[in-house]
Amino acid sequence: MRIEIRQHFAGATLDDVERLYMLDETFNRETFAALGYERRVLVADRHAERLLRTLHLCPTRALPAPFSSLLRGGTFHIEEQVAYDFAAHRGTWTTAPSLLANQFQASGTFSFAGDHDGVTFHLEGSARSTLPLLARSAEKQGVRTAEQQHAGLAAAVRARIARGASRAASLDLRS
Repeated sequence: MRIEIRQHFAGATLDDVERLYMLDETFNRETFAALGYERRVLVADRHAERLLRTLHLCPTRALPAPFSSLLRGGTFHIEEQVAYDFAAHRGTWTTAPSLLANQFQASGTFSFAGDHDGVTFHLEGSARSTLPLLARSAEKQGVRTAEQQHAGLAAAVRARIARGASRAASLDLRS
């Protein structure tokens, strides 16, 4: 199933939006907590203009049925890997769930582009599942989750930019 998400940030600079999305771990941890996720950085390696990052995202709410029945008392999390090129303002992403990872894959690309009145974030990719009887539901749930996370993150970015606080934000990549 195809994933495509666009968010526009009127009046923002490319540097501000990129910093909030890609570097400000305090902002992201707090935003994801408000969205119902524990967010931990497992790996953050920045060399010159490239960032390689692996995140651990664990929902703080129960998974929807029928997926919750597959856990059998265990916990569910998502591992997200991102490779980002600051010079090109684009990157790649992949996610792998802790549950049935060999039967669900999601991956794609994302970019930031400045224009005459702000910045546009664009993410595209696909979610694919081979779960017997649940493939389409798993794909829809994956896309819906990505859309909800990015809508919430974009709202938080807009609020931070409106407050003019992004320049003073923490840039700690160590989490």
